[in-house]
Amino acid sequence: MSVLRLLGRAIVWAFIGAIATPFLGGLVMLVVTSFDSKCGTPGDSGGCEMGLAVIFLALVPIGAIIFFLAVILRALFRTLELKLPE
Repeated sequence: MSVLRLLGRAIVWAFIGAIATPFLGGLVMLVVTSFDSKCGTPGDSGGCEMGLAVIFLALVPIGAIIFFLAVILRALFRTLELKLPE
């Protein structure tokens, strides 16, 4: 596989990770905050909602980096013909 093709594939998967990871993390955060009795009370002052927004924003670069590195490491393992740990 050429380097440009690998880089293109890694960038595409990084975009997918930048979209999928915050979506799944946001769903988990919605479930967690729905069970928190303090969220939505008058004394909350929007803290739970801001936590949800921060999770979305924080997981965008994390998801992109994880997916990008996964593609690069997979290609490295396949090139070197190493066995993936099971």
